[in-house]
Amino acid sequence: MHSGNTNHGFNYICRFNDGHQRCGACFCGECAENKISALTEAARSVRKDLIVLRHGGPIAMLSDAQYILNRCDIHGFYGASSMERLPAEFAIKHEVSDFMKFTMQG
Repeated sequence: MHSGNTNHGFNYICRFNDGHQRCGACFCGECAENKISALTEAARSVRKDLIVLRHGGPIAMLSDAQYILNRCDIHGFYGASSMERLPAEFAIKHEVSDFMKFTMQG
């Protein structure tokens, strides 16, 4: 099932409905949903007793995972960067932004 593509078949650049672009990978909702559903259906045509998890690629935020879990016939989401790297990036960006607003008195 693996095409060798590191983005798991997501070669598009889209914006999710929160306005954020996802690392050059697609998460415009419907196109990700269609791709995941097609891959799931293809896998289940070979073997019915699969546990199907979605990992990485365009699913970076909690809202992304929830969107897919609500619409695709899969069992769950396995997070990696979305659990450790991305929260740290957001926290650092926020903290740096606060420091840039800092002014010295006197």
